[in-house]
Amino acid sequence: MIILHVSLFVPDEARAQWEAVTRSAIQRTREEPGNVEFFYAPDLVEPRLVHAVEVWESEDALEVHKAVHKYRADLNIELGVVTGSVEIYEVPNAGPSSAGR
Repeated sequence: MIILHVSLFVPDEARAQWEAVTRSAIQRTREEPGNVEFFYAPDLVEPRLVHAVEVWESEDALEVHKAVHKYRADLNIELGVVTGSVEIYEVPNAGPSSAGR
């Protein structure tokens, strides 16, 4: 199982457009084969900071997702969204998601 934590800084003036596009991307991603969890959460201290957490059954499933959603990187650049950090963890033999999906 692969777990990603990504921090993003979303400019205030781009927030509404970014959220609209991201909402539909989340819905599509949650239906992808190999996706276990996928969500974004605003930071409660830093208003521009958003945390993304992705959990994938395998690296292969993650690579397919990245290929399908390459447009998101281009959109983030266009909107001025900056990636703060990307952390990747591999977890062997993890159990089912707590989300019940």
